[in-house]
Amino acid sequence: MFLEPSYPVLIFFALRNGLYLAGLLPIALAKAIVCRSPARLWAIAALIVCLVSAVAYYVVPALGLYTAPIAVWASSVKTYGGGVMLPLFASVMMLACGTARGSRWPWLDYLHGAGFIVWLALWAWSTWS
Repeated sequence: MFLEPSYPVLIFFALRNGLYLAGLLPIALAKAIVCRSPARLWAIAALIVCLVSAVAYYVVPALGLYTAPIAVWASSVKTYGGGVMLPLFASVMMLACGTARGSRWPWLDYLHGAGFIVWLALWAWSTWS
């Protein structure tokens, strides 16, 4: 009972371990398709971060590459900044995309903003509780 984490902490760990960026990937892809430059450039940058994380979280373990140099790279990508820097970096780029000239489909920005606020709240809960 004393060492059991709370549900918000468990949800944050699941989101931090690839689920948040997997959910952000289709939003970034849609924004990369419909936006105009310079918002498109921010969306493409966020899409690249999401794709790198997908390779690190899902492709490398699925291929069973545990001792290859790519596995070392994937491990360092996943654990950079305690595992929160990659989602934070991608979300900041998506926020820049939503505020840049040429941005379209603001409902995707609202969807991302709501998810980002939930992610930040869970991060704060797991850090300071």
